Amino acid sequence: MGVKKSAHETNDNKKLIMAIYTSICGAYDKPRTDVKCFTEEKFENNPRLSAKIYKCLPHLFMPDEEWHIWIDGNLELKVDEKELIKLAGKSDVTVFENPYRNTVGEEMEEIKRLKLDDPEIVDAQTYNKNDKLPACFLIIRRNTPEVARRNAEWWAEICAGSVRDQISFPHCYVAKYLDKVDPFNNSIFKRHGHIIPRG
Repeated sequence: MGVKKSAHETNDNKKLIMAIYTSICGAYDKPRTDVKCFTEEKFENNPRLSAKIYKCLPHLFMPDEEWHIWIDGNLELKVDEKELIKLAGKSDVTVFENPYRNTVGEEMEEIKRLKLDDPEIVDAQTYNKNDKLPACFLIIRRNTPEVARRNAEWWAEICAGSVRDQISFPHCYVAKYLDKVDPFNNSIFKRHGHIIPRG
């Protein structure tokens, strides 16, 4: 399946090319046909890392697009992709604030409480625990060399530390944070439950 590309005219008549994409490895969600969906498992017996390599490094898999718009496999857009670019404005990286917790430190404690990762690995992370926590189920990134460098840094943090990507995201990116929204009830997207809850 080819990358879903959208081309729109900008004010200076240049084409604006964007790719909306996701990755589904393992049985958490059904593969999708409405957006570009990566399914190849690059890490044997580790579908979480297999999915995250696409999430982190879109510039390697879709090098020609000006914008990469990541959505989780269980997230459905309600708006045209042009509206997402408008939300980004002049920012190269845009995310929503996390609707459930406020800071990286709060998320780290929740990860340990729910046993979503090895507590020793989580405690070894040296991030600023007061950093604002993103909601990484939707990420809007402009494809620039600087963003590509930060993408690679994010991937390295996940490989070396916790696979829970929200805690390392603020360490790697200077991002625009959109206000919190209810992920199950807002005008931009709708989030569905996973087929298999992530553990």
